[in-house]
Amino acid sequence: MARRVRGPDKHLVHGEWMTEAEAAERLGIKRLTIKKWRSVHRRTDGKPGLLVEAWDYYVDVKAGRIKRWMGRPPVVHRVGGRRMTKREAAEALHMPVGTLDSYMHNHRCGLAAAYKHYSEKRQKQAEEKILEIIRGK
Repeated sequence: MARRVRGPDKHLVHGEWMTEAEAAERLGIKRLTIKKWRSVHRRTDGKPGLLVEAWDYYVDVKAGRIKRWMGRPPVVHRVGGRRMTKREAAEALHMPVGTLDSYMHNHRCGLAAAYKHYSEKRQKQAEEKILEIIRGK
């Protein structure tokens, strides 16, 4: 008696039968992404979430109705009497966030000290340029 070889499971997604791989290809994501989503969003009986639910989720992500990575809200620091995030401080200083991070790590200080360092450095550079113009160099 010949054994029946099973292929990948097909799921009904909005009236069309498809596998996880086919759904992933149409959505433009990896199959493993759908597999992980279904594993994390299990049903009450413990089985993986339905493929149609994963499909709807990733369609909403692509449309911009759902943020892809929620993440944590940025940490707000007190800098010179104002409250700001690292990104806001970097934008105010016109520099990359990584530069501030690097200074804070290397000097073992907080955002306020790094902000003060770079703002004083900028102030000194501006003063030197003005003096060069006045002296005619």
